[in-house]
Amino acid sequence: MSSTTEPNTHTPPAPKNRWWLWSLATIGVFFLLTIVLTPFGIRWGIENWLRNHGATNAEVKDVDFNPFTGRLTVKTLEAGGSESEKLASREASLVIDWFPFWKKRILLPDVKLNNAVVNIHRLKDGTWIVGRLKFPPSSKAPPPTENEAQAWGFGLGNIDLKNVALDINGFGVKKRVTVVSARIEALESWRPNQPSRFDLRLAIDEGTVHLNGEMTPFAESPSVQGEVAIQRLPLAWLGPLLQEQKVEEFAGNLETKTQIEATLAPGEEGLSLNLTGPITLLGLRGNSPDLKLRQLDLAWEGKTEVAMPTTGPQVKTEGSLSLKNLDLLLTSQGIQVKKKKFSWQGTTAWNGKTNLRLKGESSLTGLTLDDIQKKRQMLHLKGMQITDLQIDGLDNVSLAKLNLAQTSIFERQVKTKNAKSDPSSIIQWDNLKIEKIAIRKRTEASMEKVLLNQLQADLVRDPKGELELLSWLPATTESEIKPAVKREISPPFTIRVGQVKIGDDSRLAFTDQSVNPHFQLALQPLTVEVRDLDSLKPEKKIPFKLAAKPGKYSSINAEGTIQPFAKRPTLDLQVQIEKFRMPPLSSYTNRLLGYQIKSGQYNSDLDLKITQGNLQTSNKLVLNKLKMEPLKPEEDDEFTKKLGLPLNTALSLLRDKNDDIHLTLGFTGDVRDPKFDFSDAYVTVVSKAITTGILAYFGPLGALSAANKLVNLATALRFDSVMFPAGGTDIDAGG
Repeated sequence: MSSTTEPNTHTPPAPKNRWWLWSLATIGVFFLLTIVLTPFGIRWGIENWLRNHGATNAEVKDVDFNPFTGRLTVKTLEAGGSESEKLASREASLVIDWFPFWKKRILLPDVKLNNAVVNIHRLKDGTWIVGRLKFPPSSKAPPPTENEAQAWGFGLGNIDLKNVALDINGFGVKKRVTVVSARIEALESWRPNQPSRFDLRLAIDEGTVHLNGEMTPFAESPSVQGEVAIQRLPLAWLGPLLQEQKVEEFAGNLETKTQIEATLAPGEEGLSLNLTGPITLLGLRGNSPDLKLRQLDLAWEGKTEVAMPTTGPQVKTEGSLSLKNLDLLLTSQGIQVKKKKFSWQGTTAWNGKTNLRLKGESSLTGLTLDDIQKKRQMLHLKGMQITDLQIDGLDNVSLAKLNLAQTSIFERQVKTKNAKSDPSSIIQWDNLKIEKIAIRKRTEASMEKVLLNQLQADLVRDPKGELELLSWLPATTESEIKPAVKREISPPFTIRVGQVKIGDDSRLAFTDQSVNPHFQLALQPLTVEVRDLDSLKPEKKIPFKLAAKPGKYSSINAEGTIQPFAKRPTLDLQVQIEKFRMPPLSSYTNRLLGYQIKSGQYNSDLDLKITQGNLQTSNKLVLNKLKMEPLKPEEDDEFTKKLGLPLNTALSLLRDKNDDIHLTLGFTGDVRDPKFDFSDAYVTVVSKAITTGILAYFGPLGALSAANKLVNLATALRFDSVMFPAGGTDIDAGG
């Protein structure tokens, strides 16, 4: 039996194969080391970069990096020292997409930041400090070239931020803004026209801000469209920004839900911004050197268009504006303004200069002006209505109708004791209506009609002889009187009014407390009408009418012309007074004549003329059943001495069979002359009128007979020498 041995066919590997194995093993080990050590390198790089920029105690607790998925996660980053220099994050992550690198594009599909605190501080020189990282203001870099601009693209897939606190300190503002959540989607520079969705929620103090919409920041004309919703956002943090304007203690809350559209167009068009929706400011307060705003609620509802071309800003609005609960103190004037509500509805346009255009309607309710020093009310306006208001710059203003309802002006200090009423204000009315008002070039004003209904004017003259109304005028001391300064002469202000009418049970009352007993007169009802007022025609005679009833059975009527714009007072009126009760006039006859009127009625036909300040009157009056009683023995009173016989005796000589006395009184004089005293003139005129009446009644011979019959009286009849015109019996005040 034989055996055979097979030859050994195994051969050792070639050296070339071993090299490949070692290469693969080395690459594998290197790759593994890279994967293991890369997070440490990233961690070291982040800490080193933070330290080089000022955060000396920067620390990163953990870094995870997956090169296959491109996800980088940084956990528990802290940099900075004190709370005011803090930069911290519990977790931040991002994902890098490697494939777009081949197209020179950097794409981060996912970026997240959670539970972070960032302190942001801006210095006066423009340096920004984030944590302790300093970023000095950079110089303006030249615009990139076309090749540089197109070299690399940048894109973000999703950005998610949650609970990021931003402690901002700059421009005098110190405030924490918390990013509750923020999300941005599909933001890629190589797709400039692709809209990117965003949603941002902020918390500032007790207020919240929510923004959502779409934007195209990389487009040729970047734009944003979306909605802004704000609830109870405090505005006190704006106070430091307003201190330069000397506004202090500014506060309030902002609320809105507004649709927003903004586009930044290249070239001359610039920025355009459209806002649609309500904007509300609640509880506005603030102080300045001249005023103190205690309360104001403001609400706007409508559209606002803002354009910022290179030629200048332009603003347009359409909607309604409401101001409520105004409480304003004008400290420099000592006036407190309160208003329940003011509303405006219409359109406005402004070109950034002085050309303001406005069209719409407005109303106001519950306006009061209080004088703080006097502790009295200057004005109370229950309601105001403006119809079809149009403003085209300051040189062209017009409105179709202005209504002022239930208005009171100048609250009185001491109420008068009037039998019919006891008004709390000097002037008040139920309704004032002005139609077709126009103001042109700030120097011309015109009104078609001014209708004042149920006017109640109560004028009081105090015991010192001063009108109560004058107490509201500011007193001027000699130290406040400044020397006249030469100024450029401006065109005079002119006014034209088609009709002015006071009617509908209006009332004018006058109380004179400077006489004893106090004199009281009330004209009710009262109507006044003036037509065709024109200050450009001072020589024009303006028709004037007045009708009033000073008593149940008496009346006053006046008709004629006036020239209110003449350089010197000018008028021509015919006045009729019928059945006017005379006893109240005792307040004046006591002092002027020394007699008290017990009974009587006054009837008058007065021709009143004032020509260039010169007064000339002719008054034919009839005194019916006049009874007068002297306040002292008739032989001792001044009027008896001037007349030459007792007044009652003289009046008895003038009475006709109906117990009427007919007299003609005439006044002449210059009303501008400070020496002109109406009371002295009145005594002179009355005494001479009585003398003239006696002579006219008896004739020249009859007067001698009448005088002879009075020889036995205690005072004889004596007449001064009087010059009569040929065939006439009338005399004037000059005798």
